Amino acid sequence: MSVPPLVNAPDVNGWSLIHYCASVENLSIDILDALYCAGAEISLFTIKEEYTILHVLARSVKADSFVSDSSRSLQDFAFHLIEHLRAPLAAQDKTDETCIHQAAEHGESLELLKLFLAFDSNGTIREMKNSRGYVFVILLHDGRTD
Repeated sequence: MSVPPLVNAPDVNGWSLIHYCASVENLSIDILDALYCAGAEISLFTIKEEYTILHVLARSVKADSFVSDSSRSLQDFAFHLIEHLRAPLAAQDKTDETCIHQAAEHGESLELLKLFLAFDSNGTIREMKNSRGYVFVILLHDGRTD
């Protein structure tokens, strides 16, 4: 009989360690990798919101994170999650929102949103509708949408 690693057990809030790893101010690839090596599931959903680690990251990153000295570590963290650990960019939460929806509507970092969009090179994820029927739309300064 196989028992899931304790590292994936949710706390009273329905979050596992992997979710908290992406919600802190000082993101650490070393801690992320330690959790991964201990059996943490990168595509694990929170219980209540059904967020993945990318949803949590999209909502947790502050606007000035890409401007500060930690900008490189944030880019590296997000890149490592998506490219190396294969975090599910297309995963949808309980309201059918992807991390791109979350970053666009609730996030504070335009740079993180741009990074997510760069990984959606064929545009399929940004075209996914949420439960309100919305897709991701870029509003340009002159009022046009792309």
